[in-house]
Amino acid sequence: MDKHNVVIIGSGPGGYAAALHASRLGASPLLIEKEQLGGTCLARGCIPTKSLLASAGLLQEVKGAKEFGVEVGSVEANFNVMMQRKEKVVRQLTGGLGMLLKSWGVDIMTGNARFIDSHTIEVSGSDGVKEVKSDRIIVATGSEPSVLKGVETDGKAIINSNHILQLDRVPSSLLIIGGGVIGMEFASIFNALGTRVTLVELLPGIIPFADEDVSKALEKSLGKAGIDIRTGAVVEGVSVDGVSQKARIKGPDGAGEVVVEKTLVAVGRSPYTEGLELENAGIKTVKGNIPVNEKMETEVKGVYAIGDVTGGTLLAHVASEEGMVAVENALGRNSVIDYSVIASCVYCMPQVAGVGVTEKSAGEKGIEFSTGRFPFTASAKGLILSKRDGFIKVIAEKKTGKIMGVHIIGHEATELIAEAAIAIKTGATTKSFTRISHAHPSLHEAMLDVMDDVNDESIGLARKKK
Repeated sequence: MDKHNVVIIGSGPGGYAAALHASRLGASPLLIEKEQLGGTCLARGCIPTKSLLASAGLLQEVKGAKEFGVEVGSVEANFNVMMQRKEKVVRQLTGGLGMLLKSWGVDIMTGNARFIDSHTIEVSGSDGVKEVKSDRIIVATGSEPSVLKGVETDGKAIINSNHILQLDRVPSSLLIIGGGVIGMEFASIFNALGTRVTLVELLPGIIPFADEDVSKALEKSLGKAGIDIRTGAVVEGVSVDGVSQKARIKGPDGAGEVVVEKTLVAVGRSPYTEGLELENAGIKTVKGNIPVNEKMETEVKGVYAIGDVTGGTLLAHVASEEGMVAVENALGRNSVIDYSVIASCVYCMPQVAGVGVTEKSAGEKGIEFSTGRFPFTASAKGLILSKRDGFIKVIAEKKTGKIMGVHIIGHEATELIAEAAIAIKTGATTKSFTRISHAHPSLHEAMLDVMDDVNDESIGLARKKK
């Protein structure tokens, strides 16, 4: 197996992107995967959850069809079909990934990998044990659901994000512990399906990485949709009694109990390094994470780590970018990742997306800034689609007008954010951006108005008094 000059452990978005990029650059990569191609993202994360969100979103659309003059009669959710469709989507993408890797000449080995030394990997699979040697090894083993002390999951009553994707019916009530990305997306899904959802977040606000205005707007919107959100609160324990369970919740207003059918522990994810025996390669972890430098290289020369296992930004597209950076450095190039233009997206309903600095982080960095804001209530396309909730917010450097951050809550926010990332990457200013014609009517043209609003010049809004 010495013909492989790059060996990658893990086939999630970071691993398979690294393998494909290595092949594109003329290398001969080997991809080692112990389960199915695509990793957590494809099998138990990004793809299945977005499939269910698509079903839940369509259900809401159909229920609102009467407003558009479309009579549809009785509307019901068939959860079994939704779950079957989710599995079909995963199977199709998994099969497609396999063919894609094959077309690029990426060799795949199935089995559990462990380090023998910094240049040797032992792979134990159904066809025996093999050794692989390489001077360039990339660890891309991802993460697993974090555990919450005192609220241990059993896979039945108390579940994690893996378990919930295997439910056979919609629970009547659901307690979600954690107001991050995972919690928000499942809250939206099951609220749309008729589940009574209670969400508890320890911090003062949900989606803690988001701009504060966006976080508050999302909390208000989800509360209006019927989700009981309790921030600054903690679940002290959950006791299971037959088909129901009692959760003890302590918050700013005191303590109390809620009775629910299921509890979802969604307090984040932890790096997965089980069985790798990193110590054999001389790699030490810090709080479970594999430390890396800006080139994604570990403390051991020739061994790299990317994605969730490093404990950085836990996003699939970040892992992919890190994978390509690691490959380029492994092959002798000089490459680093620009995290300032990485968009964070939450596919809840309504969607949330942001890129660049927030007001808080800009202040902490000493940046003098101006802000602009444009509500979708003033958007013609928003009115046409009956998607008028939410807004776009821009943060620009006060002196130069350079766009530093864009934050969106509303319909298709995760799509709209792409041009904001491009604007920041290219160094656009609010003035230069507004000279780019946008189609009318479109949600995108709200970007023009919000850029103008930074300078109090938005003609899509009533003139502001000086």
